[in-house]
Amino acid sequence: MMRIWLLALGLLVQVGLASAADIAVVQQAARTTTGTQDFTSAGFGTPKAAMCLVGFGATSGTSVSHGGFAIGFTDGTNQNVTSARTKNGVTTTVAGRRSDTTDVLLLADQDATVILRAQFSSWITDGVRLNYSVAPGTAYQVSCTLFGGSGISQAYVNTVSTPSTVDTSTTVSSVGFQPDVILGAISGGTGYTDVNQAQLEISVGAAVRGVGQRGVSWFDTDNVTTTAQSVFPLTNRIGRNSNNASQIEIQNYTSTGFDATLRQATGFVATMGYLAIQLNGVTATVMEVTSPTATGSQSIASIGLTPQWGLLVMTADQTSGSVDTSGDAEVWGVSSFTAAAQSCVAMSADDNVGTSSTTSLTDTKPVCLRKDGALFYSASFTSFGSGTATFNYGTANGTARKWVGLFISESAGAAAVRRRAS
Repeated sequence: MMRIWLLALGLLVQVGLASAADIAVVQQAARTTTGTQDFTSAGFGTPKAAMCLVGFGATSGTSVSHGGFAIGFTDGTNQNVTSARTKNGVTTTVAGRRSDTTDVLLLADQDATVILRAQFSSWITDGVRLNYSVAPGTAYQVSCTLFGGSGISQAYVNTVSTPSTVDTSTTVSSVGFQPDVILGAISGGTGYTDVNQAQLEISVGAAVRGVGQRGVSWFDTDNVTTTAQSVFPLTNRIGRNSNNASQIEIQNYTSTGFDATLRQATGFVATMGYLAIQLNGVTATVMEVTSPTATGSQSIASIGLTPQWGLLVMTADQTSGSVDTSGDAEVWGVSSFTAAAQSCVAMSADDNVGTSSTTSLTDTKPVCLRKDGALFYSASFTSFGSGTATFNYGTANGTARKWVGLFISESAGAAAVRRRAS
């Protein structure tokens, strides 16, 4: 009897270790006074990096006036954040951006007043502690994606600026390892200077060594009397400056870093905040995702791996690889999701109108988009499978849209546990 009990205990320990997650998503309301706040996932262990998202949404699934979005990265030593904003209900548009290397969260309100600043404080048991040096008056929903476990070998956060001559590169050697995945965010060509800049410019993308790179840039024009947006789902670049069309291509993954090459436009410098990750025993892919055209159970197929985590950059654009200035340029959203938890932050801005109509939406779903004053896409998580991510769509548009998806696989041990449980 004792032998059976010991064998059972050993199996439980092995299952627990094998199924430990490498990535966790944690979403909660921001504190509204200065001080620290913990983002933890039970049993996760000590993270190696975190990616945090925030918008103007305070209640999941409820849209609010004005568009606001921020994405930040930290490796516990370095941090950076890029943010964007666009004002609702004005006849001369007010849209802008702000980025810095001293915060992991940063939000300016619709009138460019900084209303939220949070910095990395420490890694703690099962998560990260942030310090709010500026706390918002509203408890906006904040999500932090934790990267750790045995599947994440190393992580590094920094910024990189390209040269100003097209088709030339900046060699990054400070990473100290060969990255397998690079997550990047671009906020115009002015760098991470912690200064409010005119024009809403935001670009988020990913590069995967040996696979490719994709991103999506979104632009909302400042100081015009008829609103004008543009969107560009990139097929072979990690990111783009919308105002001057300069793009960044990741090249030459080396044992200490990579090259950031300026493409498309000369005379401009492109600056990107990034999180570089080295994987161990797991794989990754970046791909174009075509949205469904019907509600109900719908799958992202042909992923090529069984995911444990995914990230979507979502728009209403119908074609990848070119700039769209039509009404399909009105929406923007980013989501991060595991089987256990999901988070989505989105903005919308109506095109070609005399009075701006802009919103923010935050939700605990992998898909959340608004357009023209109503839900455009909304889906809850169902499951990950072999080569698939399945969602249940409560709202979907009848026309296929082009998104970008980044996926990291589950570990071999977790896969074995899942097969035994099924």
